[in-house]
Parts: sequence; C-alpha cells; structure tokens
Amino acid sequence: MPEASASPTPDADSPAKKVSAKSVCGENIGKARRDKAMTQERLAELSTQAGWRISRATVAQIETNRHRVNDWQIVILARVLGVTARDILPTFSQVAAFVVENVLPD
Repeated sequence: MPEASASPTPDADSPAKKVSAKSVCGENIGKARRDKAMTQERLAELSTQAGWRISRATVAQIETNRHRVNDWQIVILARVLGVTARDILPTFSQVAAFVVENVLPD
C-alpha cells in the first residue's frame, strides 16, 4: 500500500494566504492623481512621455493594487504627479494592515 504523501510545506518566502494584491501603494497613487484633478488617461499619457509606456487600464489596475509597481516606476509616477516618491509609497500602517488582511494566517 502506497504511503500517503505529506502536504507540501509552504515556501519560507511565500505568504500563508493567497495574496491577490500586487502592490500596496495604489491608493496613494490614485489619491495623488485625483488631488491634481488628473484623469487616469492623462496619467497614462504623461507616464508614457516620461518613459514608462502604460495604458489607462494599467493605471486603473495600479490604483486598485492589481498591478505591481517597481521602484523606477514609482519615480516616474511621482515626477508626473508632481509629488515625491515618499508621498506615494505606502506608510507603515498601510503595509501592516495589508499584511494582517492578506498575508497572515487566520
């Protein structure tokens, strides 16, 4: 009789829960954009002119944390939005809330 296989142990670098969010800074990016009365389409256009070719749909995904944003992309977004990178990076509280809601086991 074959021995029952043990369930795989999670990788030390993987979260305990399945995480659907790709980023935590989307809300801050959306707020900065709205504070400038800028449309998602305009943010995409300006970002493309600055060197990062993105669409309005990608901006929407970023703002809903469904698109990962790299460090160089944060610099472009900050420059286009007229804010600092610190303004759009998540605060400790935002990261902590994300971890509690999306990463830690129940």
